[in-house]
Amino acid sequence: MTTQMDNPAGGAAGYTRAAACLFDDRRHAERAVLRLRQAGISPADVVMTEGASSGATPGTGQDPAFRQPVEGLPFPDEDRALYAEGLARGCSLVTALNLNDAQHDLALVVLDEEGAVDLAAHEAQWRADGWSGPTEEGVLPSGVRGTTLDAAYTNPRDGNMNYEGPSMQAGTNPPVGADQPDQQPDAAVTGVRDTSRGPARSRSYLVGGRHGR
Repeated sequence: MTTQMDNPAGGAAGYTRAAACLFDDRRHAERAVLRLRQAGISPADVVMTEGASSGATPGTGQDPAFRQPVEGLPFPDEDRALYAEGLARGCSLVTALNLNDAQHDLALVVLDEEGAVDLAAHEAQWRADGWSGPTEEGVLPSGVRGTTLDAAYTNPRDGNMNYEGPSMQAGTNPPVGADQPDQQPDAAVTGVRDTSRGPARSRSYLVGGRHGR
């Protein structure tokens, strides 16, 4: 069940935040999960998924054994593909969902402190090795927020109403999601990645409505 917040994302009721990252060391991933749960985040919303044992074949992230655990996550498909490839290469995935702003900021700090990998560097190396997963989309790049280039993240039914809050630059709209009247009530919602939260290695997402279990 999705936890609803009155104002979880600094200006848009019904939207929550999420964080995710990969760990090369399973023990560090376990410690991160423990710290987040001890900090008061619901145990059901902080999950570690173990990757393959050592010796896994790179490029096998489309194998159902690795793809299935990430399919239900409310992240862009290109990020799910990265996480699946990481699992195939032996990484552990930690996800924290249904976060308010304070929980989200704490999660980014904890995940980085416990050793989250530099996913951009890992992806670059994987591609250099021949991996051909989907390229990045669904990101809120700082340079286009609130401009005419922001069409991919603009909801015309809202009249381009802006988020106004310390965590997002003014001019950013929530992703089109389950709160829209023409969407099926139980439809899955895909979040968009938010790059406004600084240089954290763990990735940040803004997720709308009904992605809960």
